[in-house]
Amino acid sequence: MTSFTMNDILEIQKFVDINLAALAEHGLTLETDDDLMAWRDYLESQPEGQSVVGTQDPIGNVIPGDAGFWVRIEEKGRIVACHAFRLIETRSLLQDIMTWRIISNRQPVVQMAPIRLRPDVPNLSGRVGFGGGAYVHPDQRGRKLYRPMSRITWALGLRHYDVDWYAAFYRETPQLRAASRSALFTNLVPLFNDLWPPHGVVHKINLAFMSRQEMLTTIRAHSGTDEGSAVYRIA
Repeated sequence: MTSFTMNDILEIQKFVDINLAALAEHGLTLETDDDLMAWRDYLESQPEGQSVVGTQDPIGNVIPGDAGFWVRIEEKGRIVACHAFRLIETRSLLQDIMTWRIISNRQPVVQMAPIRLRPDVPNLSGRVGFGGGAYVHPDQRGRKLYRPMSRITWALGLRHYDVDWYAAFYRETPQLRAASRSALFTNLVPLFNDLWPPHGVVHKINLAFMSRQEMLTTIRAHSGTDEGSAVYRIA
């Protein structure tokens, strides 16, 4: 893995600033916090009884303070949206998924049926940033907050943790491709159609991912630093 150049760092900041400006148009600000228990508490306090995703859950996982954070979108001091990020250092992300370690690494699982993954899924390894736990309060939906929030989250994670990859799970829904495109993922592949332990029901799950170089290329393309590329504007 190569180090960031000065231009890389400047381009990442420009990308973040563009998306912060998109939030500011709605009178919103963004803060970061390394306390994932606070993120968990916020989700559980929401009126819909929002479930906590296992991949970022600090109760089921050992996530050191220097290996995870969440972003919160605020309107006049009130949190209206959030997204979490976790650093996973791994020799095989697919093995972490198959053996449940991605959702429960605090202690060994005694009775475990491996998750049956689809063939030919790329196996990510090294420093993998993993996103999840995105939530937008019902009275804020329709403002497309997921778009700038998700982009800022992975850009900050890329710079702060110097990751090799960024990835996330997406359930098979009619909004699947629109959601992954909003976050600017460059790759989306079916991962499994099997029992998902956190929910105890069968889910069709897709893996979205992009490499470090794909992230940097995407940042340049959406911040106007590539010749001929369009500056990103929130719709």
